[in-house]
Amino acid sequence: MKQLKYVFLGAFIVLLGLWAVALTVPHTFREGDVISSAKINEDFQTLADAVTVLEAKLSAVQAAQKALPSNAGVLAYAYVDNNAPANNLYYAFNSTGGNVSVTYEATGTYRVTFENLDLSQVSLMLAVVDSTKPQICTNSPIASSTDTVTINCFNYDGTATDTAFYITIVR
Repeated sequence: MKQLKYVFLGAFIVLLGLWAVALTVPHTFREGDVISSAKINEDFQTLADAVTVLEAKLSAVQAAQKALPSNAGVLAYAYVDNNAPANNLYYAFNSTGGNVSVTYEATGTYRVTFENLDLSQVSLMLAVVDSTKPQICTNSPIASSTDTVTINCFNYDGTATDTAFYITIVR
């Protein structure tokens, strides 16, 4: 029964994507056309309205994910951006309903906390965002029954460096 809920959730997400592809912008411009600010503004407003609708639907999907508790599985993720303001957390999700936070410890060292999630029983995946520089991020060993992981990021030569990264937790 729980698997059926996830199938419906996945189908809903796919339908959202198909709806987005079907969006029609009111004005298409070709080389040599006279362009008015009113037409450009109408195009932008159409896109802005579509984005607002999609954001609302995405929020509903994320709320539905939180409403589908499972003893067998959890999902959590975060995008930590070293250029973001305040706590460097650009976006995050935790299916347990707990908060996600990041603390900048030192150059290349971040502490990421997923409240209510025992990280000793999960798979953790990291991906460095800045592909223009050879960098790697690793996690320190996770103590049992903790909800916090320490991430260390390095340049190719082993020097600690600040970089943006994704962290995904699954069980």
